[in-house]
Amino acid sequence: LLSLESWPLWAQNLVPALIYCLVVMPASLFLGSFLFAEVIARVEGWTSSTAFNYSMSILSGSDKPLTQEVPVTSAGKFFEMLLLVFTFIFRMTSLGLAGSFTIVRDGTNFVPPTPRGLVCFL
Repeated sequence: LLSLESWPLWAQNLVPALIYCLVVMPASLFLGSFLFAEVIARVEGWTSSTAFNYSMSILSGSDKPLTQEVPVTSAGKFFEMLLLVFTFIFRMTSLGLAGSFTIVRDGTNFVPPTPRGLVCFL
């Protein structure tokens, strides 16, 4: 995708990785946060902005919440758990996909295989 044969090899490898990291991942984070926010807002009776801030703070893994609201109803807690499961799956999938890019795999060839070699490399 977007890797033209006339481009240098480093660009063929770098451009898809950058598009994924700078466009696809943030867009999917935003969309996931928006969808879960609408559900939690309706269940808990929150405003959309409060629910979006709550959802975004969970999906981003922030240790400082963006809102003081927390779900108090059983349905709200259920959707919070769904959001946490979605967050886990999203993060693991993102890491797996990012690790499959050629530029990442080629970069691992530069790291020495032993701990002593790694310390010397750093």
